[in-house]
Amino acid sequence: MGDEQPIDAGPKTDQEAEVSDSIFAEFFLFLKEEKKWWLAPLLLVLLLLSAVIVFAEGSAIAPFIYTIF
Repeated sequence: MGDEQPIDAGPKTDQEAEVSDSIFAEFFLFLKEEKKWWLAPLLLVLLLLSAVIVFAEGSAIAPFIYTIF
């Protein structure tokens, strides 16, 4: 047991470091590698709906948003 050496992944390349900095880039890489492109429109719709809800808070269109849900 004493002779085991820790596993070293090695230094990250510049490309790996850049990809891990952005969650959007990491998500895009996941979609590309796993071929789950059907998730992209779903995420886009969820982001758009959440943006409408956040920006319409307390505005004149708030009653119309509440009828959606």
